[in-house]
Amino acid sequence: MKQRTKKTWAAYLAVLWLVLPAAMQAQVHIGGTESAVTGALLDLTTPEGANLGLLPLNVSIEDINEIPNVFTNKASIIDSDLQGLIVYNTNGDLADGVGLYVWDGEQWNQVKPAVTSVVITTTPETMTTFNGTQTLVAEVTPSLEVTGATLTWVSSNPKVATIDATTGVVTALVTGTTNITASAGGVTSDEKTVTVNIIGAGREEIGNNTYDTYCYGGSIGCWMVQNSMEGSGTTSGGIKYYSRAQRVAACVAPWATPNDAQWQRLADYLNGSAATQAEKDMWDSTAAWGGYYVDSTGKVTSKGSSGTWWSVTGTTSYMRSISTSGLPTLYKPDSFSAASVTVRCYKP
Repeated sequence: MKQRTKKTWAAYLAVLWLVLPAAMQAQVHIGGTESAVTGALLDLTTPEGANLGLLPLNVSIEDINEIPNVFTNKASIIDSDLQGLIVYNTNGDLADGVGLYVWDGEQWNQVKPAVTSVVITTTPETMTTFNGTQTLVAEVTPSLEVTGATLTWVSSNPKVATIDATTGVVTALVTGTTNITASAGGVTSDEKTVTVNIIGAGREEIGNNTYDTYCYGGSIGCWMVQNSMEGSGTTSGGIKYYSRAQRVAACVAPWATPNDAQWQRLADYLNGSAATQAEKDMWDSTAAWGGYYVDSTGKVTSKGSSGTWWSVTGTTSYMRSISTSGLPTLYKPDSFSAASVTVRCYKP
């Protein structure tokens, strides 16, 4: 009987010797009776009703580039061999503070949760002042502090309004709309539309130059404060003069050479009691009064004493003159069909 038992144990040991190497490479499932999930070497299952978790090694990382001294065999450790090692750092003085860290072979990197949503919580207001500002706010989940992500703002149309990529401050530039988005950790918010409707003084890139502009609002629209320098024309003394044929191309869309109706609405306003003195003064600057260029003689006449601007209607133009006291701020004189004159562009 004893001899038979010894033989039985010998058989068992032989089988174990054959099976053990394969078993050591098999998947392990702890906390359940089923096989481990396919692809997992170690499968941990929390028993029903239990509140359990995996407790990683707690260490105090003193140097982000060093393996802690808690590893007693540190002298024999090859740093790259520990790539993927996970520990929980208890040293709150480390730059990123306490938390889970992974060793990448050269340094420790904190394991942080991913951003799941970015929501712009501010409802943008309509902006009516050139260079006026408003600040937008976004809510990031989990927070920037927890995820370590950076919030970045973008304006789809920075010619209408820019937004500071870091602070979310929107600056109005010209009338129009732009869509604002905020992004963090690879997640982008829904768009928020900012509407800009400039009333009063502004400044805008039009064609190849930047001009002061003024928007009166309503049906009067927006007008250049300076004469146009766009398109083909005759330049003399820093002022560009346009023939009847050249006048249409003197403005760049959405700006255009105004027609008689647009000019007359402006003239009626400036010549009435509602216009401020500052609004009238914009048409009273002798520096911008180019007079007119006589095509047949090639000479400029009345420069500094009168300003004459094309209408796109027929052969008409509008004038402001220092030599005609008693006349309105802006009026329609005789036609200048035989001369080249300046252009002030208009935008609804």
